[in-house]
Amino acid sequence: MLYHQLVKDCLKGKLAAQKELYHSYAPPMLGVCYRYTKSMSDAEDVLQEGFIKVFKNLHQYKGEGELGGWIRRIMVTTAINYLKKNSRYQTELLFEEEH
Repeated sequence: MLYHQLVKDCLKGKLAAQKELYHSYAPPMLGVCYRYTKSMSDAEDVLQEGFIKVFKNLHQYKGEGELGGWIRRIMVTTAINYLKKNSRYQTELLFEEEH
């Protein structure tokens, strides 16, 4: 299925399209989330939070550029915000900023 049509179907509320979008992008995006959190359970939390944002904001995707790139940007932003919110990551973030 073309991703342009998949996005249209998701916006129409078709559950099969939403499921297909999730299953197409969740595995690579979990890897993106894991690279930031370095914890599988945290990466899964970020992934879920990120996909909530993807579906909530899918109407803003204009079809310019690759859908995967648009989703990746949301995941990266979600992961960074997650790290900022969680105090156990604060020392790591401060340490990395000093380099």
